[in-house]
Amino acid sequence: MINKDQQKKNILFGYLYMAGGVLFMGIMAAIFTTDNIKTDTREIVVMVLVALIGIACIFTGVKQIRDNKTLLEGIPKHEIDEMMTEMSQFKNLNLSVRDITRHMTPEKEKYFIKNPIIVYADDIADALENYRDGKISRKEMLVWCHMMKFSQCYVYYPDRHDEIESVVKAIQKRLVDDDDLSEEEIYRFVQALDANAEI
Repeated sequence: MINKDQQKKNILFGYLYMAGGVLFMGIMAAIFTTDNIKTDTREIVVMVLVALIGIACIFTGVKQIRDNKTLLEGIPKHEIDEMMTEMSQFKNLNLSVRDITRHMTPEKEKYFIKNPIIVYADDIADALENYRDGKISRKEMLVWCHMMKFSQCYVYYPDRHDEIESVVKAIQKRLVDDDDLSEEEIYRFVQALDANAEI
C-alpha cells in the first residue's frame, strides 16, 4: 500500500535537501569572493569538500522529489522508467505498438499525458529514412504516424510543432490512401523538416 502522506513528507525533505545544497554553494561563493580567503592546501580541500556536499544535497533533493512525485501517481518509479524506455524505443521504431500497449495501464497513460515524450523533427526524418530503406512497412509507418499524431503520450517539439505536424499529416494522408511514398515525396518531406517549413 502506498503511503501518500509519507511520500509528501519525502518530497518536502527533498526540497529541504535542495535548499541546504544551495545554501552550501552560496556560502562557498561568498567565501571565494572575500579578500580574507587563505589559499593553503588544507583550506582549499575543505572548501572543495563543502562544495561537493552542497552538490550532493541538491542532486539528492532532486532525486527524492522526482521519485516520490512519481509514486504519488500510484506507479513505482522503475515501472515508469521501463515504460519511458519502451516509448522512446517505439518513437525510434525499435519496438512495435503492441510491445508498448501491452504494458500500458490507465495510471501510466495519465502519467505520460502529464509528462509526454517529445517528438523532434529528426525523429520524423529518421522514420522516413527507415521507410525508404525498407526497414519498416507501409502499415508500420502508418501506425507510427497515428501514434505520433493522436496519442497524448507524445507531443511535437513546441518550437517546431506546426512544421512537424504538417509533415506527419501529409505522410499519414498519403499512406491512408494505400499509396507508398515515392523517393521524391520522402525527399520533399525531409527537406521541409530540415528547412523548418510546413508542407
